[in-house]
Amino acid sequence: MRGRREEELVVHSPARNGLGAAIRAWRRFRGMSVTDLAIQAGFGHNGRGYISRIEHSQIRHLGEERLERIAAALQLQRADLLGHRLPEAHAHAPAQDLDEAIIGGWALLNTCTEKSFDWARMQLLLTKLYCERAAAAYTTVARHAALAEAQSCLKGALLVFTLEKTPQSFREVTHLRREIGDILEASLVPGSKALLKRCSSQSLDWARIQVLLAKFYYERAIIVQGLEARTALTEAQRCLEAALPIFTRKQARRSLSEAQHLYREVEHMIGQGDTPEAPADSSSSPAGNP
Repeated sequence: MRGRREEELVVHSPARNGLGAAIRAWRRFRGMSVTDLAIQAGFGHNGRGYISRIEHSQIRHLGEERLERIAAALQLQRADLLGHRLPEAHAHAPAQDLDEAIIGGWALLNTCTEKSFDWARMQLLLTKLYCERAAAAYTTVARHAALAEAQSCLKGALLVFTLEKTPQSFREVTHLRREIGDILEASLVPGSKALLKRCSSQSLDWARIQVLLAKFYYERAIIVQGLEARTALTEAQRCLEAALPIFTRKQARRSLSEAQHLYREVEHMIGQGDTPEAPADSSSSPAGNP
C-alpha cells in the first residue's frame, strides 16, 4: 500500500545464525530496509523474502557470489560477514568529529600542489571519510550523496596514482572505486527511470537522460558476456530509439550526432556476433534517419 511504512518479515526460528544476525545488524546500521538490501544486492524487489530468510536462519549457507553481492551492498568485505563482525563498535562515532575531519581534509587539500602525491593521498583520505559518512547516513539520498562525493575524490586521486609509479596507492584507490561503483550502479537504472518520470517525455532533458542510460548499458555490455551483454545492448538501442526522434524534431544537432554515433556503435557490437541474436535490419535503423 502506498505511503505505508515497510515492515520486516518476522520469522521465529529456534536457532541463532551468526551470519544472518550480522547481515541484519549491518543492514539496520546502514539505514536500509530489507527491500533496499535486496535491490542493491541485485536480487530485485522479490528478493526481500530471500534476505529475510537469511536473516532469520532459514538459509544459513550462501554461495560465494551471493555473499559477495550482499557484502558489497552493505559496503563490507565477505570476511566481515563470514566472521560475523557487528557494527556496534562503530555506531557511536561522533558525527561532529567526522564533519571536522572532512573540513580539515578539504582545507589541507587546498594547501597541496595540485596533482602532487600529497594532493592525491588527501583525495584518498577524503574518499574514506565520505564512505564513513555514507555508512552513518540515515536516508538513501544522504548515503548516495556521500558516495558520489567519495567517487569524485577518487577520480582526482587517479589523476596521480598509477600502477607503475605508486602501485600500493593505485590498488587501494581502484579497490575503493570498484566497491563504490558497484553500490552506485545498483541504483543507477531505477533512479534514472524515476527521474524520467519527472521530465516531459518530449523534452530534451528526457532525451538526454535516455542517451546517458544508453551509454551505461553500452559500457556494461563491453564488460559482460552472452545473454547479459545482449540484454544490455537491447536496452541501449531502446533508449536511443526513444531519444533520436526528439533530437531530430527539436533540431538538436549535437545531441543527434552523438546519439546516432552511439547507435552505430551498439549495432556494430551486436553485429560482431558476441550475442545470440542477429541485429535488426540497419535500413530501418533510427541511426540512418538524421
